Amino acid sequence: MRTINKLLTALFLMLSMPILALAIGNDFVDTELRTDVSAVTTGQYLNYRHNVYASLAPNNSNEQDFTNAWFAVNLAPFNGTVYSAKFTQVGISTTQGKAQWFVYSEAPITCLRGISGWGGFGCKSYYGDLSVSPGSNAWTRVEMVTYSGQNWWILRVYDTNYVAYDVAKVSYGSKQIYRAMAVSEEGYNASSDPHHLMSFYHYRPEYWQLGSGFALWPGGTGGSQTNNLFTSPSGICPTWYGATSGIQNNPHLWRTASGDTQCTVNPLF
Repeated sequence: MRTINKLLTALFLMLSMPILALAIGNDFVDTELRTDVSAVTTGQYLNYRHNVYASLAPNNSNEQDFTNAWFAVNLAPFNGTVYSAKFTQVGISTTQGKAQWFVYSEAPITCLRGISGWGGFGCKSYYGDLSVSPGSNAWTRVEMVTYSGQNWWILRVYDTNYVAYDVAKVSYGSKQIYRAMAVSEEGYNASSDPHHLMSFYHYRPEYWQLGSGFALWPGGTGGSQTNNLFTSPSGICPTWYGATSGIQNNPHLWRTASGDTQCTVNPLF
């Protein structure tokens, strides 16, 4: 059953990817975060944040090719129709040795910083904005938040001093999420996969708990979702892409990179 679930999840991952990721081909190292805990996924005030870092960037010649690291949620259930899940993501993208932040949503989105992209479905920064840079040992914190009485979400990116910047507004009133994930991705526009260099770190996905502040994402010791890491398509690992978990003996710090050899980790933490 677990294998079947992985295959279904991998198919769902491919069907629900945004225009941003719909190059000719894509490879993913995906962490499906646990979503069966009501304190995480429902409420009048929801806030999620995650930390990503690009230790290296590819030196590809085609700017349409990229490697990305991002946090995302589905704001609606996926019913098999494109854009039905209201997939919404915020993260960083690397190409040609450079890096930038980006956001994307299947719900209506308004850019508060940067420039519009992907046919109005997203926003992106100029390279290096908010100190997003590969190999600088500088983490980028990304965040999604909605408050009681709002019918929209705010997407934020933090600079290296952990000052938050509102970069986009997503006009969708859901106070429930149906999926959460932390993903690294390669996209390419060629007839064959060039397997561009990928080298990202992910750290400490968190959610807001009323009365006590931010808490680590619930561990995968029970329930239907268990913080499962896997690659898609499965054949990219371990030859091209994989993961290294438990870096510095910390289960909430993992790398997704070229040459990493873990193809599945269940649970990751």
